[in-house]
Amino acid sequence: MKSEIESVNSKLLQSEKEIRAILDADPSSIFVKDRQGRFKMANRAAAKTLGVSVEDMIGKTMEDFKERTDDESLKAMRDAEEKLFSGQNDSEVYMVWLNDGSGNAFVHSVKKIPIINEDGTIDYLLSVASDVTELQNKNEALKQSLENLKKARGQLLEQEKWAAIGAFVAGIAHDVNSPLGSSITITSHAKRMLETSKVALESGNFKTVSTARIL
Repeated sequence: MKSEIESVNSKLLQSEKEIRAILDADPSSIFVKDRQGRFKMANRAAAKTLGVSVEDMIGKTMEDFKERTDDESLKAMRDAEEKLFSGQNDSEVYMVWLNDGSGNAFVHSVKKIPIINEDGTIDYLLSVASDVTELQNKNEALKQSLENLKKARGQLLEQEKWAAIGAFVAGIAHDVNSPLGSSITITSHAKRMLETSKVALESGNFKTVSTARIL
């Protein structure tokens, strides 16, 4: 009987090691928490994200690592866990900001699902968190590029608007200047002829031909 129990325990231990190896090989952060928010299980990726060992995580809550995150992330986590433990939803997805305490910051997309017992109760939540830092950075860069493009487009439209106004004003000026120039030329010519006629009258040399020239 003792040997059978030892055999069963050995197999369980071997299975646990195999499961642990599989979990630790996954680059995603995987962990299980109870109703008090305590870590009951975590893989190496989850521990690495917080800059601690797996052993340091077990039995503790995120409140014990609050310097590794921010208030907004903690609130998102609490809200998701409350909804899942109350049975409101069958899964929750949210974003969190984390740091490992060595100057490395991460943005994680976390998915939580309840581990439902045979009687329908929920004692634990399983979480899988993926590092989306690079994607987040690319999205921010894309948003900035779009903003710059929008600004450049606005400036271009403004320049085109003023160029169009300039061309319109120049066209009006040309239309006004053409007849105005002709009028000035005729007026100048008439003035010279009148001055010539005045001189002729004063000298007594005004002739019909002079009148013809004026007309």
